[in-house]
Amino acid sequence: MRVVSLIAGLAVGVLPFLQPNLKAATGATTQFDGSWTITANFHQYKDPTGPVASAFTIQFPAKVTNGVLSGEWKARNGAWMTISGTIGADGMARLHVNGLTSTALEYHLKDQVTGESHARAGHPIVFDVKARFNGRHGTGERIGARPTDFDFVKG
Repeated sequence: MRVVSLIAGLAVGVLPFLQPNLKAATGATTQFDGSWTITANFHQYKDPTGPVASAFTIQFPAKVTNGVLSGEWKARNGAWMTISGTIGADGMARLHVNGLTSTALEYHLKDQVTGESHARAGHPIVFDVKARFNGRHGTGERIGARPTDFDFVKG
């Protein structure tokens, strides 16, 4: 009986702290709902194994519905990337990126010494983005090795 009381007490004690993000999770319309444009700026990155990935920028549309962002760069044909995740009522979000690489030419991945291409078609792209939204604008940073900045504009 003590265990049940302890669990119930913890649930009641933690519930108020979860409420700021409940609005987005319940399917209710949020201030962030609508069409967005995402710009992802991938900085030059030297992989510890030697190859250097040149800097590049991509831009693509996204939509937020009931606080859930989803966007797609290209249509899963060759190289592609998706981004998705829930934006909390406080504007904080942890977004997930999935995708596949295509050719070395498209991703500018060449060893600067040998000129050898290092991109492999079909190589998975997987990382998370820590983002903050405020009204009609948002910014985010990739969590992981290659520095990548994200800019979100509602429009």
